[in-house]
Amino acid sequence: MPDGFFGFYFLIDRESGKGPFGKLTVQQKGLPENWGYDDVTEEFVEIELRSNRVRVWDRLAVGSRMDSLSTFLADRFHYKKGTVHVVTIGPYKSEFRVLSDTIHDIRIMRVCQN
Repeated sequence: MPDGFFGFYFLIDRESGKGPFGKLTVQQKGLPENWGYDDVTEEFVEIELRSNRVRVWDRLAVGSRMDSLSTFLADRFHYKKGTVHVVTIGPYKSEFRVLSDTIHDIRIMRVCQN
């Protein structure tokens, strides 16, 4: 998207009333004053998770063990930078921060193609 602005949503668990457990960032065409939560033209930019409330890639969540992450990463190009395991899957880059053999937080972002 060449023009527009970025907006974000805090992710809140409706069942427990607790939150936020993450943040979803989107890009929107047009002007910020015309933006609404029910807009269907937003494009995904990034999601940050700090709770096991949401699973990514159908299997991983905050709290998953390192062996589950290792199995997921096995056949994909990936690297480790400090405590963060980074993998690119199609147009998405995922970062899994691991502390004490457990996924502590997850960040997935869309990779822009120029």
